[in-house]
Amino acid sequence: MKIGVCGTGKMGAAIAQRLMSCSHKITVWNRDPAKTQPLASLGANVAASPAALCQACDVIITMVLDDSALDAVYRGAAGILSADLSGRLVIDMSTVLPATEEAIAAEVKEKGAAFVECPVGGTVGPAREGKLFGLMGGGEADVARALAGQLPQAASFDVRAARKDLSTMVAYARTLGLDLPTAAAALKSFDEAAAQGLADKDAIAVPARWASGTMG
Repeated sequence: MKIGVCGTGKMGAAIAQRLMSCSHKITVWNRDPAKTQPLASLGANVAASPAALCQACDVIITMVLDDSALDAVYRGAAGILSADLSGRLVIDMSTVLPATEEAIAAEVKEKGAAFVECPVGGTVGPAREGKLFGLMGGGEADVARALAGQLPQAASFDVRAARKDLSTMVAYARTLGLDLPTAAAALKSFDEAAAQGLADKDAIAVPARWASGTMG
């Protein structure tokens, strides 16, 4: 697969290395060209601009520092939105404000591309090993395309385990004469989730259901 990575700081470079190790053809771009050179030495192609990267790739990943950097990559001169995006898949892995993500997503879709947001948790080591924790959001078909048929592994930290940890925190605090209202409220939500049959689901199911208004 031809994949482009815009933003080759520490995390972006690690993600690109992981993709290269999986035999994907990688093209990279960074506003500081020097940061692309280690990847170029490993065989990655280097694009002159985000728009040029898009023309060379089927899938475009952006991983930049903040909202202003994301704006520049998408809306700047020779940015992603100036390219022909028809039929392409764009995945943003940056951690930015929801309003910023929603606006970018709408503009990308207007250009005929699919869009998936996937901010990640983890550091360079897990990124190189393909073990980042991703919070993926998007249309069902777009998410399925991004997953490329590789479903997430079974939960390693499920609702039952989260309930146990939260319960331990609250109980121990009480032995010290302390209250943990936030932890207690979280525990209540996880108790409700378990009662609804989600004990074996990934712990992320609770905030996901809470955000969608299906808890309680």
